Amino acid sequence: MLQYLPERNAAAAMERLSALCRGALLFAVLTREDWEENSDQELTDGTGYLRSGRWYRKRLKKDFLNAGGGLFVKRDAGVVLYELEKL
Repeated sequence: MLQYLPERNAAAAMERLSALCRGALLFAVLTREDWEENSDQELTDGTGYLRSGRWYRKRLKKDFLNAGGGLFVKRDAGVVLYELEKL
């Protein structure tokens, strides 16, 4: 859903996700690179605001650790991620 929101609203929504999440967040959104290089453009909805993965990672990094596979663990959740689990 975030890809359909203008930047200001999407950034606010991501702040809200961080405030609501207490443990882990499964996060997936279509990025510009995914649209250009990975998606079947006949079957995938490419409308909205296709942002870079960097845009999303920058906002997630503040409160989450990237555990791979779209899983982000809240930094203050008390969950230990071993070295090979962190990206």
